[in-house]
Amino acid sequence: MHLRARYGHGGRLGYDREWRAQPERSGGGELVDQGMHLLDLTHWIAGPLPLHSALLRTQFWDVAVEDNDARVAILGGVRYFLPHVFALSVNSPFWLGHNTGWKSYRAKVFERFPRTGIPDAFDSWVEYQDYLNTLIATGCIADGKKIWWDARIHPFFPTIEYRICDIQMRVDETICLAAIFQAMTYTLWKLYDRNQTWRQYRRSLIHENKWRAARFGLDEKLIDLGKKIEVPTTALIVELLEFIEDAAVELGVVEEISYVHEIFRRRTGADRQLQVYEQTGSLQDVVRYVIEETEAGIPVA
Repeated sequence: MHLRARYGHGGRLGYDREWRAQPERSGGGELVDQGMHLLDLTHWIAGPLPLHSALLRTQFWDVAVEDNDARVAILGGVRYFLPHVFALSVNSPFWLGHNTGWKSYRAKVFERFPRTGIPDAFDSWVEYQDYLNTLIATGCIADGKKIWWDARIHPFFPTIEYRICDIQMRVDETICLAAIFQAMTYTLWKLYDRNQTWRQYRRSLIHENKWRAARFGLDEKLIDLGKKIEVPTTALIVELLEFIEDAAVELGVVEEISYVHEIFRRRTGADRQLQVYEQTGSLQDVVRYVIEETEAGIPVA
């Protein structure tokens, strides 16, 4: 049996007036920022299943870069920093009721699909278009929307879309990550505008850092690929903040980015979920905690 379901506004008008936004029609319920609702619904419809397969969505942001070649160049540069930001965002340690041992098991599940993970680097817009057109011509994809890299060139808008992060529980965490990506993009754009660029590293080496971030989050170390040494993950993140500091000032997002230090203090969403589970041994208590965190700092009727 194959059940397929999806939800999402898709940009359609009137979405804000549908049942999901009407407590009197949805029966109340709780606001929780986790993406497992459809898997639960499948169990409710079909009963216990011996095998499950689910596609988990990431949280993603688009940052505008109007020039085509600039967009390609910046995409190549930001690849190195993706695991740094990802380590801040890890928030999916459980899968099918089990502690997976990963801080972001969502990233591991997503690896089963094609055209995912760290993107390749391209020398020009023409080279990228040649890659894209080859996939379309050979029936691999219908358009660029079927490229699901951790950061990608948006197929329809002049933006870079950052897709590597887990969905966050707190609004402040989400805003912080968005501001980092914005400042990171602007910093690399300024380099490009001065006919400079960030050093390109092999996709396979950057993936080593992504693996470490998914497994350990802020714990352990990442690889400083320039120096070819291991460095504490938090130290590399601080270096990233220093790298984008001028851009953050120009963009007016210094305060938003400073929330990184609060994440250092409170730990990642995965760490906090695991702490609740270790203290209570109850996944129900973990869900209650996620609900509380999701509602923190926002008005809930």
